Amino acid sequence: MASSGYRSLEENQKVQFEVAQGPKGPQAENIRRSVHRGSSVRTG
Repeated sequence: MASSGYRSLEENQKVQFEVAQGPKGPQAENIRRSVHRGSSVRTG
């Protein structure tokens, strides 16, 4: 994962990654946790 320190994910945690060609076929790289940002809704 693209971060420093201890690297782990929780079950069902969303991630972003890039697909690269590895020696055995496609593989994920530059894996990072998705930052969930709430959307703002304007009313009025």
